Amino acid sequence: MANFYRLIILPSGCVLTSWISLYIQYFCLFIKITNPPYRKLKGNTLEYDAYVSYCYSAYDWVKNHLCEFLEKRHKYRLFLYNRDGFAGLEKNPAFKESISKCKKIIYVISKDFINDIDSNQEFTIGQQHFLGLQTRIIAINFEGIRHTEQTCVLKQTYWTKITLSG
Repeated sequence: MANFYRLIILPSGCVLTSWISLYIQYFCLFIKITNPPYRKLKGNTLEYDAYVSYCYSAYDWVKNHLCEFLEKRHKYRLFLYNRDGFAGLEKNPAFKESISKCKKIIYVISKDFINDIDSNQEFTIGQQHFLGLQTRIIAINFEGIRHTEQTCVLKQTYWTKITLSG
């Protein structure tokens, strides 16, 4: 019986070890490909300092306060989908295209942001694009949403990224 377990467990352990090794190599390659500084070296220029993801209810605050502060006072170039977005493209490819041109992403999280489908798509695409680059993701808790009111993905982001409460 002991020989049977040895014949099953030993090869299984070797296969598991090789799969883990391949997974780590794939993950490192993926990080290099999605890393904006790496792409910049390859010839892709990053046009914007940050992509701002928000829901329509927070648009006035983003436009009048956040843009005023970051663009006018600190000379950052922000990408706002309503202002700089690509007309005529489907939203999902447009989000990917616009986020890929930015160094960072700023999420303005409000109650409407949590329930909005487009905001969730932007959030997911931004998370995938900046995978492993936590310092490039900034979350602003716009309406003081409690931790219990957030979705599971937002809770994880809230604790692993730079978060500002406003």
